[in-house]
Amino acid sequence: MIARMSKSLRRLLELAAEKIGVRTRSSLTRQRNQSDAEWAAEVQAFMQEVGEGPEASLPDPGRSYPATSQSWKIEPFVKTASVPYKETFTSEEFEKLKRGLVPEAMEDKWFIYFENAELFLHRSWTGKGVFRARLKEEANGGATVIEAACAGQDPELDEEYKAELLRFVIGNLLLNRQLPYPKHPDEKERVPGMIQHSFSGTGYPEKTYRDE
Repeated sequence: MIARMSKSLRRLLELAAEKIGVRTRSSLTRQRNQSDAEWAAEVQAFMQEVGEGPEASLPDPGRSYPATSQSWKIEPFVKTASVPYKETFTSEEFEKLKRGLVPEAMEDKWFIYFENAELFLHRSWTGKGVFRARLKEEANGGATVIEAACAGQDPELDEEYKAELLRFVIGNLLLNRQLPYPKHPDEKERVPGMIQHSFSGTGYPEKTYRDE
């Protein structure tokens, strides 16, 4: 209890310090779209600012980019089934995939990271693994999905629909493609957009799955 209180108090002090312009170790985290050069420059500036004191050590990488398996509390994948998700990404898009996604607010429903040529997608609140996709890097620096899978057994959702959900998450949360949410024709909701918000925390236009 004392340790927890001390940690909470320390964080409150850090937040107060940040409000008046004093940098702290926890405030130094790599941003999602920050290049290697920009990140190196920020770390160097931080180290010069704090000098040789106890804060003069590299920041905790927990919320920094690129995301890793250590960036969030997650559970191992359970049994998965193959889904027919195939896609090719440009070199710029592949770099974005490798950065992943670390949740920052309650609306962020997914934690995503890239490791050992595979993209892992977990629910942020529970840490449960839902999707995974293996990629092959191409000679031009891009990548191609060679296999994908979804955890859990839901007989009401066919594998093609699960592939569309995976396409939506990757395309919008990592690549900002502005894809419409594939609403399943059998899903009923009291408030329009409620299912999408629960799934991804987003409010994109929607299109009924398999509509022409």
